[in-house]
Amino acid sequence: MNYIGFKNFRRFQNFEPMEFKGITFLVGKNNAGKSTVVKAILLVLNYLKSNDFEKFSFANNVLDEANIVTYGRALNSISKEINEDLISFSFKYKLIKIDLTISGHHDNTSANVQYLTITCPDKLSFSFNIIERKLTIKKDEARSVKEKNLGLEKLVTDQKSLRKQIKTYKEDKAGIEYIELLSLEKRITSNILSIRSSLKKIEKGSSSEFEIEGDFGNNKTLKEIVSKVVDEAFIKYKDNFESIQKGIKSNDKFANIFKFNVDDLLLFYVGSCAQKQSALFSIRDTKNILAQSIHDYFQLNISPGEEEHDFIIKWMKEFEVGDNFKLEIISGEAYQFIISIVNSETHLADMGMGSVQIMSIILRLACAIKKTKYTVYETGSYISDDKIIDYGPNFEVRKSNIVIMVEEPELKLHPALQSKLAYLFHEVYVNFNISFLIETHSEYLIRNTQLIVKESEYEVSPNVNPFCVIYFDQESKKWGMNYREDGKFIEEFGSGFFNETRNIIKQMM
Repeated sequence: MNYIGFKNFRRFQNFEPMEFKGITFLVGKNNAGKSTVVKAILLVLNYLKSNDFEKFSFANNVLDEANIVTYGRALNSISKEINEDLISFSFKYKLIKIDLTISGHHDNTSANVQYLTITCPDKLSFSFNIIERKLTIKKDEARSVKEKNLGLEKLVTDQKSLRKQIKTYKEDKAGIEYIELLSLEKRITSNILSIRSSLKKIEKGSSSEFEIEGDFGNNKTLKEIVSKVVDEAFIKYKDNFESIQKGIKSNDKFANIFKFNVDDLLLFYVGSCAQKQSALFSIRDTKNILAQSIHDYFQLNISPGEEEHDFIIKWMKEFEVGDNFKLEIISGEAYQFIISIVNSETHLADMGMGSVQIMSIILRLACAIKKTKYTVYETGSYISDDKIIDYGPNFEVRKSNIVIMVEEPELKLHPALQSKLAYLFHEVYVNFNISFLIETHSEYLIRNTQLIVKESEYEVSPNVNPFCVIYFDQESKKWGMNYREDGKFIEEFGSGFFNETRNIIKQMM
């Protein structure tokens, strides 16, 4: 997941696309729009995974988390006053960019999709005009050239910086660090040559720019629609269809571009636990996040000794919950979650709410870690972070497309444990390539990311800082907080966050 942007949604008339990093924090005052970002993501992903691409729903499984219910509640209040009744979203997932526009009656629990555009690798775009029942397939080479040139400039800059580091390197040149520098420089050089070769082909006219259009009638699924229009294009442009595709490496890539499947994007939502838990966690209690996390964990058949089990034990101890645990199912209806502390046992529900809150997070993370591993049994391809990769049969891979959204993970935790949350999220990101979007009010959590940035030298080239902090103020403005090499922030937070402790101390003096 790369970014989300929207217009006329909730409190924002125009929310410019906000880019995410590996671990993104949303901070700021209450009612500033942090939850609106989370709701937008949940709703868009729910739409993309639905079977009817003409309807955008506010009233199915995503309802409990999004809590919007009707189109009228989703529409920006100022937009209502000026009779601007269209809501639009812009969403990017790896190499795929989604733009959609919806409209609807204020009291309806679903909206009608007016326009949908899916932009794929090589700037191949599929634009659906739902009203006119038209699909336009287009390759925009000019836009591709511009972005390739921008990418080339950055790579050349990185190459110069690396070569300078290598030339002035004074440590052990047989060591791992020096070898990694050489390897990185080699990869960057290879990418530069690849982009230059691609640009030369475009200059010589060997790459293509084309547009075809077709009526998709009453077909419902994207694959059916694309297949129909492509088949019609083969007939309509029989004489010159092959020639206009010379810029694409293979017809298969064009015809099968919808190998992309948004279902591959696994998103876990962890809300805050607002009430005391019972001793039994019902399988059917879909609104209880901890109960569902326990159920998911049990269904994954994770055994003691597996890395997910060891992960839970490690972080249970770190967050002072207990030394071990056991999970028992009662009559196929509910679970008991028993915590071991030294030589005694107790129900998780009988512990403090801080323990209940952190265990819901730890269990959800363990389930996500388990789901990162899978084996592919067929030959095909998948979209990685920056390219399409072909694989053969029995190809084992760890998913890199898991996002965990967490609401106020610090709830009920004392300050020292709030700080440890930074280490928890960082470890999961580094070891398992799982991304996070976290809504928080914890100064201690954010402070500790600064320490991790300093200790890991994340702002020292060629390291890449996985942390991203975005601050929201009450005037519906937002800005990114950029880290310095020493971990401190370049920008200032708005009032009421980092400065609150200083203000209190001043008043006491």
